[in-house]
Amino acid sequence: AAAGVTRRGPHDPAIPWSGYNMGRTEQADPATVDALRRRALQELSSPLLGPRASCPQPSPLERGLSCPQPSLVFTQQVHGPGVAVARHADLPSLPDFHGYPYYPGCDALITAEPALALTLFFADCCPIILYCPEPLCGGVAHAGWRGAVADIAASIVGALRREFGAPPERMQALVGPCIGAECYPVGPEVLAAVEALALGNVGAVLASGNVAAALELGDMGAALELGNVGAVTDRDGGAGHLDLLALNVALLERSGVPSAHIRRLPDCTRCGPVPLFSWRRDGPTCGRHAAMFMLTG
Repeated sequence: AAAGVTRRGPHDPAIPWSGYNMGRTEQADPATVDALRRRALQELSSPLLGPRASCPQPSPLERGLSCPQPSLVFTQQVHGPGVAVARHADLPSLPDFHGYPYYPGCDALITAEPALALTLFFADCCPIILYCPEPLCGGVAHAGWRGAVADIAASIVGALRREFGAPPERMQALVGPCIGAECYPVGPEVLAAVEALALGNVGAVLASGNVAAALELGDMGAALELGNVGAVTDRDGGAGHLDLLALNVALLERSGVPSAHIRRLPDCTRCGPVPLFSWRRDGPTCGRHAAMFMLTG
């Protein structure tokens, strides 16, 4: 499997959509976005064409197996807990968004088929990438605060178990990057929704795990370090701050994914040292980075 998160890269801070924008936002140049998506797909697909230096297993082509043409596939991203099972057979009948198939009405995709590049777009919301080595399957989810309080983490873990028989204790996760708590003030309705999850103490537990292969995109690839992500909420009167990353990690743990199998990418999309897109910083014209997952054999 191959997975990763792109980053903004070189950009003009005065132009919210400049840089490695993977989203077809209104101001973005469509040809440039499509070229970046093709580049990402090519890099993600490279294990299909030959073995990686770190992996002695032959590629599907070397094993004489028929392998479908690698394809990008998206979701509608409606800020809910819906999960779709991605299959090559579905692609011709799916709705089309600027030339790319997408599954409507959901915020997560899972698959057990190779050569499907499950791709979601972000600008402060939290990516969740899940991978199970046996049985081989995985997926990606878009977890903003609405998706998180709807427990999309449990939805994607449950879907992998239900559809493919994947035990949560074998799953590995990559979570983040997203907006950090210090940059994410929220109102009492959000805090109340988080508290209704009854998670108890969900302070960060530092852990690391191997989540398949890193997505090599040259300077597009996100080089993010582990760090302390703090507590989920910090209440001050009727308002507070939400740690979206810690919330999604806690929900994955409650769903049975071991803490030691969860790798966190905690750099804040709004103010962190790695350039990323941020709606809260730059407004609705900002670009989008992508979280991608694909089985390669």
